[in-house]
Formats: sequence, structure tokens, C-alpha cells
Amino acid sequence: MFYLVSVRDPLQQYISLFRYGAGGHGSLRAFIDAQGQGALYDSVPHGPVAALERWLDFVLRPRHTAILGEGYHLSCPDLIGFQTFRFLMLALPDARARLATAERRLDVRRLYRAEGLPDAVIRTEHLREDLDALIDGPLAPRLHDATAARHDLRDIAPVNVSRIAPELRNTAISPELAARVRAREWLLYEQFYADPARSADNA
Repeated sequence: MFYLVSVRDPLQQYISLFRYGAGGHGSLRAFIDAQGQGALYDSVPHGPVAALERWLDFVLRPRHTAILGEGYHLSCPDLIGFQTFRFLMLALPDARARLATAERRLDVRRLYRAEGLPDAVIRTEHLREDLDALIDGPLAPRLHDATAARHDLRDIAPVNVSRIAPELRNTAISPELAARVRAREWLLYEQFYADPARSADNA
């Protein structure tokens, strides 16, 4: 078995979650609505960027973790952000219980390195590049025809391409709020986006 997990730049993922929720969709929107906080998505009268920043400020605060659902508050929400929690739910066995034992960032890092399930992680911003590397590397012995797989990958048109409005791109977020995202989602940035040029900050 080859275990593969995908990851996305956390700030870009937060923006996507906000836009999806602003359209009335998604489990996160349902959880927030159930707690009477649906107005966080309202872009009137100050516009979508202000609404996004208000929503993001709310989501990033550890005291609101129970409102976000998915058992996030039962893990170690003082140590990790919501996107990191979601990633580790896929990447660690019995993730919530294991994370609940963490007292420091070092504990989270050790858990992922020692018990992480993925044989590989692909970044959605670099999907073809990362899949190409897998085809040339660890997947090669498992493929009947690696050359054909590589050609097929390059012939496939992207699907579900994000069409984020220009005013909601990462660069529109205040530097202070972007820094808070990086601080809360430190593990994802450390493991997969350590070089800012490789992140989706300017996508």
C-alpha cells in the first residue's frame, strides 16, 4: 500500500473556505451558523476583504475551536491551527487522541515524524510537479508503464480550478493576519512551505 495525502497552502485554503462558506456551503459554515455566528460571512457594508479578515480572526482564535466542529477542540488547539488539524486527521492514526497528549510544538512535530502515515504528500499548488516526482521516484516500481502515466498526467486539463476574486487573494490580507496564519499553521509551513516562493502567497 502507498499512502498519499494532499496539502494546500493554509492561507489559500482559509480564503477558499471563506468563499465557499459565504455561498452558504460546507460543514464549517454549518457549524458556525449553528453557534449563531453566521454574520461573520457578511460582506456588507465593508466589503469582502473586511469580512474575510473578521472571519479569519475568529477562526484563528483557540477559544473558538469548539465552534469549528470536527472534534478540533479535543486535540491540541492551543498548539495547531484548524488546517493543520485537518491535515493530521488524515496523516496520523487515532489523530485526535494522539494529539491530545501533545503539550508542546515539539510533541506535535515528533508525533508526525514518528507516526505519520503518508508515504508522500503532494501540494495542490504544484500537483503535476509533485506527481511527476512520484512517478519518477517511489511510484515507478508500482506502475506498469511510468512513461505512459507521465504522458497521461501532462495531457489532463486541470479541474476545479480556483477562481478567487482578486480582492481576496493572499496578498490582500493584512500582514499581521497573514503572520498569525503562519504562526498557527506552523507545522504545514515548516514541512511543506518553508520557502515562501513555493507557497501560494502570490497565486
